[in-house]
Order: sequence, then C-alpha cells, then structure tokens
Amino acid sequence: MPIFLAGETLPASKLAQMGVVAQFVSTANGSTLTGTTDTDMVLNNVPVIAGDLYAIHLHTRVDHTAAGGRWNAILNVNGSTVGTLAVSQNETALATVRQWDGTVYWTASVTQATDDFVVQAVETAGGTADIQLVASATAPRWLTITNVGRL
Repeated sequence: MPIFLAGETLPASKLAQMGVVAQFVSTANGSTLTGTTDTDMVLNNVPVIAGDLYAIHLHTRVDHTAAGGRWNAILNVNGSTVGTLAVSQNETALATVRQWDGTVYWTASVTQATDDFVVQAVETAGGTADIQLVASATAPRWLTITNVGRL
C-alpha cells in the first residue's frame, strides 16, 4: 500500500531516509552548569536533507542546586538558536529534581552531513542556582533527531 504525504506517493528510497538519524544517550550525570553553558548533549556531523522536517527531542532529569533559578534548554543548530526545548524553575527552598522533556521541529535548508546540534542551558532568572543534568541506568538522558519527512 503506498504512503501519501501532501497528495503525493512517497518513494521507497525516501522511506529509507526517514526515522532516527542521530541519537545521544547517556546514563551518566552531566557537569554542574552555571549561567549560559553548552551541555554535553551534542550531536555533531548529522546528515540532513534540504526540505525535510526534523523532530529534535530532549529528555533528561534536571537537578536544581538551589531555589529561585529559572532555566531554559535551548537548541542550537550550527551555532544558531532554533527553539526552546524545555523550561524549568525551582521555587522551593530545597534542591529539586525536575524534568526537561520537549521537542523542537526544524526544517533543513541545505542537504549536508555536517550539521551540529547542541543543547544549551540558559539561566534566565534567579541568582546562584546551578543545575546538573542527571541520569542513571534506568533513567538515561536522551537527545534524538528524527527525520519525519516532508510537508
């Protein structure tokens, strides 16, 4: 049975290009982050196809070290911000583990195999509240890039 997108039949060669194209998975904690910092959640030299839509999904637990800090998880592609993956704020007096779980959709403008995807942590409010991206064997950190096709 053929698959149709926007009224067109999708060729088998295109189906082979769809799906997960790159993935970061870690069961280790990241470094403590202060202010605006690139995280270790990075995927370099990812192959992309011009005109295709990509879903970039982040999933990680976030340990806030103090009250009052508000943090954004920003997605940068080749050094330019393309969207916000998640936001968290700790308003309690104790350190609290929160979760970042979000997706940014992005359309590649050029076909190439050298795109770099970086999750950047940006402290947008608060003072001295650092964060750490935390994981374990049963709760890993994920950054997944999926080619979802063409609109």
